[in-house]
Amino acid sequence: MKKRLQRASDAAEEKKQEILEKLEDDELVDIAAEAFGELYSTKYSGEADKIINEIVKAIRSGCNKEMTVGELISNLSSGAKKIVNDYIFKHA
Repeated sequence: MKKRLQRASDAAEEKKQEILEKLEDDELVDIAAEAFGELYSTKYSGEADKIINEIVKAIRSGCNKEMTVGELISNLSSGAKKIVNDYIFKHA
């Protein structure tokens, strides 16, 4: 029984790591965009606006540096980050 639980835990952790790698490679952009949209229905709607503002500023300034989804998520507060990550892990 203990070995089964450990295997299940290991499999879940492996799946989580795969999702995190896909985020860094921007393979989950559509799901991440939906996740950021989820913030608008929470008390973190202002943080969703901040993300949009950061993207717009980067476009306006002609910034050549591409921001990954993971970098955008890292700019969120812990509460907003949890909402976004939970959504991504559920839908990825």
